[in-house]
Amino acid sequence: MRTHIWPTIVILSSVMTIHAQDRAVQQPVVRQFGVGTSVSVPDRGRAYLGGVSRGATSTKRFGGPFRSGTNTGREFSNSSVTTSVYIHDFDAMDAALLNAAQESAASRPKPTAQLNPRASTAWESLRTRQPGSR
Repeated sequence: MRTHIWPTIVILSSVMTIHAQDRAVQQPVVRQFGVGTSVSVPDRGRAYLGGVSRGATSTKRFGGPFRSGTNTGREFSNSSVTTSVYIHDFDAMDAALLNAAQESAASRPKPTAQLNPRASTAWESLRTRQPGSR
């Protein structure tokens, strides 16, 4: 009876070991490069600063007189550096928003309720404020 239990345990342990070994973990490949230069780019413009292309090919032959074969591998990668420019003119943006608000307020019907004196003073100072002044 003991002779039949021992081979069964050996077979189960070897099957579990084989199953646990067919896992692969692929690590990411990170490469960095930079460009040390100066360029003039207009507002809302874009400039291509440069790039790097890499390529590799590998061939491996194996076998003997009865069975032979060839493995071939290729790898190519391209990287480039570009820059884009967008100049934010915050004073012009503020002026456009304030003008849009004034036009919107002018097109609305006038309120019938009166503001209290403090609110009226605050509203008048905002309404008469020049765009770009702080």
